[in-house]
Amino acid sequence: MKYDSETGSFAFVDVETSGGSAREDRIIEIAVITLDEGVVNRWSSLVDPDCDVPLSIQALTGIQPDMLRGTPPFHRIATEVAERLHGRLFVAHNARFDYGFVRAELARCGITYTTRPLCTVRLSRALFPAYRGFSLDALIKRFGLTVSARHRALPDAEALLDLLRIYTDLFPAETLNNAIRSLIKQASLPPHLSSIVLDDIPQCAGVYRFYGTNDLPLYIGKSVNLRRRILSHFSVAAKQKSSTRVGMETRRIEYDRTPGDLAASILELQQIHALHPIHNRQGRKAASGFLLRLSHTLPLMEIVSADAVHTLRGHTWYGPFFSPARAKNLLLQLAAPRRLCLILLGLEKRRPPCFGHQLGTCDGACIDAARGERMYLRLAEALAPYRLPAWPYQGMLLVHERDPDSGQEEAHVFYDWCHLGRAKCESELAELTEREPRLQFRADMFYLLQKTLRQKFNRFRKLKVLAAPAPQTRLGSCELF
Repeated sequence: MKYDSETGSFAFVDVETSGGSAREDRIIEIAVITLDEGVVNRWSSLVDPDCDVPLSIQALTGIQPDMLRGTPPFHRIATEVAERLHGRLFVAHNARFDYGFVRAELARCGITYTTRPLCTVRLSRALFPAYRGFSLDALIKRFGLTVSARHRALPDAEALLDLLRIYTDLFPAETLNNAIRSLIKQASLPPHLSSIVLDDIPQCAGVYRFYGTNDLPLYIGKSVNLRRRILSHFSVAAKQKSSTRVGMETRRIEYDRTPGDLAASILELQQIHALHPIHNRQGRKAASGFLLRLSHTLPLMEIVSADAVHTLRGHTWYGPFFSPARAKNLLLQLAAPRRLCLILLGLEKRRPPCFGHQLGTCDGACIDAARGERMYLRLAEALAPYRLPAWPYQGMLLVHERDPDSGQEEAHVFYDWCHLGRAKCESELAELTEREPRLQFRADMFYLLQKTLRQKFNRFRKLKVLAAPAPQTRLGSCELF
């Protein structure tokens, strides 16, 4: 084996289990093949799980209940398992699954075990980026491996050993070493943050919060993979000063799971808006935003904070903008080439004529009513590309998101580019859709919803909008796949 790990030792691990949850289910068979400087040692054991084994698991593995009678419970082999793993690189296929079960079983026996496992799925994908399909069955077929019994712990672990031997023959040592180091790179944790905390973080969508020495969050973020994103803050490869600073100040990590990316994005925006974390400067700045309102009275343009906008009806709106300065800059850019009057735009506070009229950059709209009407038309035409788009549905929009792995689901209700709330059950949904909409326009939520709808139409083309009666309006619905 060419990989020059610190120990030069490997542990190829495979487990068969009574189900898919490391917290609720148990190991029914485990195999550990150790490789130390070319010396191979094979060990495996059936395990009494002290629970029923579902028929589907029996059919998959061939392990029947009578085969488990008289086998040792895990606590009787825990010490041996821990000794075989100690100081060796943990190697498994879909490693988080095997590692999660082994770690959970050892923890029940009072043994703390933490490591950075090497996943042969990710390693294979890194070494063969042009290939498709990296299941163990696919790799066995691709490389012509012989496996005596699939879905049994020892033969599957043997297949992993054979894979690594093939990879060492196919690739230069440096290439293989770099790929493995990249996959198992250690997080550079501050001394006050336990690695056990990070090991418990799931690989699912959600929102995370970093805390310092008090109850005010330092930073709030979101990801479709909480574990990967949180670890990136502490990675040795992290070069951003802000990320390093947040990591060093962090004393505690909390997170909320969500059924998908949209729910995570909404919750992140809401928590940043409510909790004001000190390292989310951009998020706080972009929260509410500002709109331009076109009026027939003077001044023709008014910059309005989105916090004060509770309905978009009855006015023509442009934007949103993340600051009043950006709105003013747009008006200034439009004014000069079209000879628009800065007094009528509300950008110059003085009695007519405006300063631009003296310079020839205003056609006199501030001193001639007829010219003022023509300027209004030119202004409306110039602002047309920046007009806030009309709400594209007859009424409310229901966006449903579901995590197929956990079964967690949420429905989010929108109306007139505003987020009305989320519902986790039929009664909550009825409460949201049957009452008069309470609108609060926010720029960040507007951009998020536009991005979501655009992705579903243009990328997936699976968004369906359905009409359904509701007391106050009509209800549209779409599924996020």
